[in-house]
Amino acid sequence: MLETFRALPVLHPPGGGWHYSSPGYVLLAHVVEKAGGTPYREFLSDRIFGPLGLTSTFAGMPGGEADVASGHDAAGQPLLSWELDVTGMGAGDVWSTAGDMLTWVDAVQTGRLLGEPYRSLMLTGHARTGGGRDASEYGYGVFMGEINGRRWWHHSGHNAGFKAFTGCIPSVDRRIVLLSNTEAVDTSALDHLFG
Repeated sequence: MLETFRALPVLHPPGGGWHYSSPGYVLLAHVVEKAGGTPYREFLSDRIFGPLGLTSTFAGMPGGEADVASGHDAAGQPLLSWELDVTGMGAGDVWSTAGDMLTWVDAVQTGRLLGEPYRSLMLTGHARTGGGRDASEYGYGVFMGEINGRRWWHHSGHNAGFKAFTGCIPSVDRRIVLLSNTEAVDTSALDHLFG
């Protein structure tokens, strides 16, 4: 895997630009696995999901878990489940429920997920991003900016047949979690929900 990364051109010098990188999260998952001395899926379960009480959240392919949704394309046709191999871990391989995701948002906000200074580092902009709703900054794993004059953070995801969005405006204790098992969802409609 490292050879693949080494062969790719550098888009920006360190600190000189920003480009979202799912492969960067794959690499980070391998770092977590090596540093933690345990498989990535087990590390998340034992060190994050379990302690936070995320009982309906897991990483990797569903393996007998109850009530796992099937994805659908924009026309409503079911999509076959696709398997993420170990090179895909860390990028789009966490399955959850809206309730568990809300618990995760609250854990970020209260410092239960990360203590200081790590929580602040996560929620501090380290790079300017592109256009649209994300025309703001990127911290460690979340986008940040202002909506209607209020600071907020958010992240979205999209895999074949699924879309997800999580956001938080801390100053007014407004949080949103949207999970969809269809590609037909237009996430730009979220802008007015935070108005």
